Amino acid sequence: MREAVEEGREIFMARIRERLIPGIYRTASFMDAPYKGKAWHPEQNHDFVMHAPMTITIGSEGTFKLDMDGASGPGPFPFNSSEGSMQGALWVQITQTLIYDGKVNDGSYLAAQHYFPPGSWCNPQNPLLAYGSPWAYLIPAFTGMFRLLSRGYFARGYREEIVSGYGFTGDPTQGGGILVDGTYFPVSNFELCAVGLGARGTMDGLDAAYAMWNPEADMGDAEVWETIESGLLYLSRRFKPDTAGYGRFRGGSGWESLRLVHGVQELQLYSWREGRVFHGGAGLFGGYPGATGYRLFVKNTDFYEMVADRVPFPLGDRDPAQRELDHGLGGTMHLSRDGLILPQPFQNGDVWLSLFSGGPGYGDPLERPVDEVVQDIEGDIYLPQTAKSVFGVVLSDETGEEVEADSERTEQQRVTMMANRQVRSVTYQEFWAEERKKFCKGSS
Repeated sequence: MREAVEEGREIFMARIRERLIPGIYRTASFMDAPYKGKAWHPEQNHDFVMHAPMTITIGSEGTFKLDMDGASGPGPFPFNSSEGSMQGALWVQITQTLIYDGKVNDGSYLAAQHYFPPGSWCNPQNPLLAYGSPWAYLIPAFTGMFRLLSRGYFARGYREEIVSGYGFTGDPTQGGGILVDGTYFPVSNFELCAVGLGARGTMDGLDAAYAMWNPEADMGDAEVWETIESGLLYLSRRFKPDTAGYGRFRGGSGWESLRLVHGVQELQLYSWREGRVFHGGAGLFGGYPGATGYRLFVKNTDFYEMVADRVPFPLGDRDPAQRELDHGLGGTMHLSRDGLILPQPFQNGDVWLSLFSGGPGYGDPLERPVDEVVQDIEGDIYLPQTAKSVFGVVLSDETGEEVEADSERTEQQRVTMMANRQVRSVTYQEFWAEERKKFCKGSS
C-alpha cells in the first residue's frame, strides 16, 4: 500500500513538471450575494461580495501549492465553506485537469499543498455559522484554478488542455407547492447541471453541457421534470443568445427555460445566481466572460385567455433590448438585476424564466473567423447586432433564411475597431487607479 501511495505521489509530481512552468501564478474571482432590502434579519440585510484571490506556486521539482490568502471573511449566509469542502473542490478540479489518467490516492494528496486562511469564508472555523450551500462561493472561486493552470499549459505548449473557465451552475429554481388535489410537489430543478464550458485553447466551449461538479452533465428531459415538479409546466427550452463569452474561440452557450404555474393551490419559488459581478472573472488572453444573470417572472398573466383565443405567446427573453415578456403575456413583469430572489408566492398562470450560464471565451473576438460568427448568428448563439459591435462582422442580410457577411465592410469595421482600441487604451497602472476609485465610491 505504501508503494502504491508513493507511486501516486510521483505520478502527480511528474505531471506537474511535464505540464506546468515553475513559478507563481495569481488571479482573483468574485461572487455577489445581494441581500440588502430582501433579508429580514439585520445582520443579513446587506449586499455581500465574495473575494477569492488564488495563488498557485509550482516548484521545479514538481511541487504544487494552492494559497487563498486574502480571501474575504465569512458572513450571515449559507455560503461559508469548511476546509474539507475546499479540499473536495480542489480534487474535483485536479482530477479533471492534471491527474485524469493516473492513480489518484493519498500520494497525490501528499504532493499537493493548500492553504485556506482561518477566519475567511473558505475556512471560517466557526461552528455557529451556516455551511448549507458552500458551492455558491466555492464554484466561482475555483474558476481561478482553471485560468492559472491554463496559463501554465499555454507556456508549455499544451494548447489542447487549456480551458478558460466554466459557467456558474446557478439559477437553481427551488421551492414547493400543493396541487389542486392536495398533493405536495417539490421544486429543485437540476437543469443547472448543464451550463456552458469555457472556450478551449483550440476550440469553442461546450454549449449547455458542463457542470464543474458533475462528470455526467445532463439537463434532464422536460417531461421527466414535469412528473416531479407537477405544478410547473414547460413552455420552452432554448439557447439564450449572447450568454457565451466572446473570443477567438467562444465560450459554450447558456440557455433558458420558461415555466408556467399550472394546477396549484399554492406555490412558492426562489432562485439565486450572480447578477452584479461576472462569475469567476474574465476569460483568457482577451476572451470575455459569459453574461451575468438576472431574474424575471410575470404575474397575473392573460395566458389562459390567449390560449383559448389561439393567440401566440412569447417563449422566452431572447433579446432583452426588445423584451416580449413585459407586454406579450399581459400581467406584471418583475425584473431584477440582482441574482437573488427569496421565496415568494405564485399562482396559476404566472410565468417563471430560468437562465443558465454561458462559459468565458479565449482570445481576441476580432480574430474569430467571419464564417464562424455567421454560424453563431444562425444558431442563435449571438444576436445579429453582436456580430458587428463585438466581432466586427458586418452582415449584409440577416432577415432571410441565411445570414450573410459583407467581407469588404467587415474588413473596414475591424480595422476601425482596432484603431479605436488604441485611442482608448491606457496603462495598467492608470486602469487600476481609476477602477479602485470607482470601487471606493461604491459605484459600478
